[in-house]
Amino acid sequence: MIFLYFLGPVVFSTMQSVALLVPGLLWALKKRPAIRIAALAFFLFALALALLGIDGAPAALVASILLLAYGLPRMKRPLYLPAIFFLILLQGGLLAFRGTFSPSSAPFSYAFVNLLFVASEEVFLREVLRKRLGSGFFPALFLGLLWGIWHVPFHPTAGYGAIQIIHAAALSLLIDGIYDFSGLATAIFLHSLHNALPLFFHAAFSPADHLLFFCGCCLFYCFVTKVTASKPRGPYYRRKDTDEEDL
Repeated sequence: MIFLYFLGPVVFSTMQSVALLVPGLLWALKKRPAIRIAALAFFLFALALALLGIDGAPAALVASILLLAYGLPRMKRPLYLPAIFFLILLQGGLLAFRGTFSPSSAPFSYAFVNLLFVASEEVFLREVLRKRLGSGFFPALFLGLLWGIWHVPFHPTAGYGAIQIIHAAALSLLIDGIYDFSGLATAIFLHSLHNALPLFFHAAFSPADHLLFFCGCCLFYCFVTKVTASKPRGPYYRRKDTDEEDL
């Protein structure tokens, strides 16, 4: 399955939207038949659109809305607000320092259209890879390294690869530190927010900013894991056993 995961962006390097559906398709293979059929059907539909040169954004938007309609009522845990605010302050602050804020509707439409692709990545990363690698600082760092490398075939250059690996490792640490008690919904939200925030600014990260972003996420990971260890009974910091439901 790991081989197929890395084969996806190689085979579909010129069809990134199709490649982004491969992780979700691999995750769905071990789920109940309805999920497998739905994942395979949309993958084949997206592949057909890409081969025919048809814009797949409207279909992705509809699928994302259906995903929200299905997933929101089934959320077992609330969004982890401290991590969301931290990402806005860190990434948004670095972007604001480099440029100007430019409010528009583009980030929201981008986030909604790409929600399905983000969810596809996250379910495989958290529900498949993380279960194999385990939780903790170094497993999360290694997962981020694999995740960053996975993106390289889309733009096989050293600069692009380095940026993808740094941001994937940083985001992996940010998500891993809270995943045990925040769940998949927060992981998807943080991933979408990270992708959409740059669209609010006329700015770009400098090389130093990428490292600052990574270091900031490392500090957040160390802080939040320390807090959760000292406050095991709090509403956000309560660690749960496997498959334990929220009250």
